[in-house]
Amino acid sequence: MLKEKNKDLIIISVLGLIFFIPILGTSYLFDWDEINFAEAAREMIITGNWLTVQIDFEPFHEKPPFYIWLQAISMSIFGINEFAARLPNAIIGIVSLIIIYLLGYKLFDRKFAWLWVLAYIGSFLPRFYFFFAIIDPTFNLLIFISIIFIYKYYTTEKISNLFISAISISLAILTKGPVALLILIIVWVLFWLTNRKKYSLNIFYLLLYIIISVIPYFFWYFSVSITENVNLFDDFISYHIRLLTTADAGHSGPIYFHLPVLLFGCFPASIFALNGFKHSLKLNESQTILHKFNIILLIVIIIVFSVVKTKIIHYSSLAYFPLTYLAAFAIYNTIENNKWKKWTNFAIYIIGFIFAIATIIFPFLMINIKQFNEQIKDQMTRLVLSADVYWSGYESLIGLGLIIVIILAIIAINTNQIFKGITILFLGNFLIFTIFIYIYAPRIVQYTQGAVIEFLQSKTNCNCYIEPLGYKTYAHYFYGKRKIEQSPIYHKMNKNEFHNYLLRSEIDKPVYFIIRKPSLDDFMNQFELIILYEKNGFAFLTKSK
Repeated sequence: MLKEKNKDLIIISVLGLIFFIPILGTSYLFDWDEINFAEAAREMIITGNWLTVQIDFEPFHEKPPFYIWLQAISMSIFGINEFAARLPNAIIGIVSLIIIYLLGYKLFDRKFAWLWVLAYIGSFLPRFYFFFAIIDPTFNLLIFISIIFIYKYYTTEKISNLFISAISISLAILTKGPVALLILIIVWVLFWLTNRKKYSLNIFYLLLYIIISVIPYFFWYFSVSITENVNLFDDFISYHIRLLTTADAGHSGPIYFHLPVLLFGCFPASIFALNGFKHSLKLNESQTILHKFNIILLIVIIIVFSVVKTKIIHYSSLAYFPLTYLAAFAIYNTIENNKWKKWTNFAIYIIGFIFAIATIIFPFLMINIKQFNEQIKDQMTRLVLSADVYWSGYESLIGLGLIIVIILAIIAINTNQIFKGITILFLGNFLIFTIFIYIYAPRIVQYTQGAVIEFLQSKTNCNCYIEPLGYKTYAHYFYGKRKIEQSPIYHKMNKNEFHNYLLRSEIDKPVYFIIRKPSLDDFMNQFELIILYEKNGFAFLTKSK
């Protein structure tokens, strides 16, 4: 049994190394989040200041440093590039799969462990997020580990499990903030309230848990406040209140926003998860506790982030753990009782074919997009889509591959080979999604910011100023290899003063500006600027001497 488990762990690790790692550097980082975090890591390295998160060499109060540290360590080893920026999440992805395998193996058996792993890697968004250099996969794993050890506390009554849980949640707080502790406490208290006749909630332990959890964060916070003489607290709290109460950065949506995101984004696991709430299995106490924790966690995430005004897809990404658990549980229950629900086939066909047909049509749409340009009302969108991005049409084979995977899986399931069919479905989707990322990510980023990054890279060895005007971006910091003497703080100015200085004053070095084409006339009418060239909705300018 031990050799069997070790063999499986090796297979999972090798799969992760083969399919997660090589594609990390195949596309530019995406603006804002990916470039934002990568730039903070870059500035840690070039300034030597690993205590304070900085953007443009000024304290950045919105995020704590733990994930940035991981990126900075990666960049110190592999260089300041896309691969190094994304590597921590690829490793987190492999660790996540190993943890859910071990938990599933201990809780049920090898079959359940593999079902959970397959459900996770074979669903679109869970697979997708381990490619990108964003905070959430690390943040989510640390919260889930903390919940695992609270579950272990209730099954073993060992205080050491609460201590490990508190350490994990403290790292989660250092990753994205106190919302980690808030989610955990809500889940924990709800578990106790729904099971208070059987399980207790020791208030002393809870308070001690909270104290241990926040100590690292407050140690970092006060260290930064003292050494940098800045007030992080007000800005940090203001930022999170803004996320809760307003649609920050234009990210608004209806209250039910995250339900379709999870249904379609976590396909096909989401289809099976709907069957995971009811079951005919006789669960032991340990299985029952974890099952309840997963259901409560899923419900809490959906409710909390439905209430939050800012709607961003990855806000509900913590739900991937309980959702894929419920999917694995439902499939396991089906296999054990040999009762497959026919409506599941229909749902897989419908959603799967929607994805497949969209993927088949999209390349041909992009090949002929210029024919539809006049029908696109937004000028910037029209200009961006005019980018010269190569599509051969063969990209549609990804959609055909998805159709084949779905058909083969359903055939196996209908011939009573349920585990085989599920393996085909999830493993096939995993391969299809990996190919999708490899082919689509470089093309999408070429539309949205390819022209800007190409310009920035052409100026990396130039002793000059480069500033975007009229829109927000982080690209000029990371891809322009911004130095402190090129930033407002060096000149003791805020951003508006710095822009006016560059636009109106005589400067000792060349100055370049990046402007979105719809805003070009406004700036040309106000300032003496020379257009170098225009491309893909952006204009690149310099000052008139």
